[in-house]
Amino acid sequence: MSCFDGKEFDKFDNEKTDYIFGMKNGVIICGTSIIDVKHHNMLNDTFSSFFKEVNLPEGKFIESTRFLWTKIGLVHFLVTGPLLLWPYFFH
Repeated sequence: MSCFDGKEFDKFDNEKTDYIFGMKNGVIICGTSIIDVKHHNMLNDTFSSFFKEVNLPEGKFIESTRFLWTKIGLVHFLVTGPLLLWPYFFH
């Protein structure tokens, strides 16, 4: 894990990774990263030792193992239900 410009990143944050953020009043309050399973990902590379066998299906599938919530986002979710997620894709 490294930090740059106030943001944490690792080898899975790369040009093949996309991000989806939940926003409220223009402020990011939750999010996740997604990556096509045909690329290096945390499920295959990091967490595979936790399972006897990991056989990911062939085809168009994504991996999403990292989620973030701010305190405001978590309270909003628990009190009012799901948020509108805003896809933010960049490479």
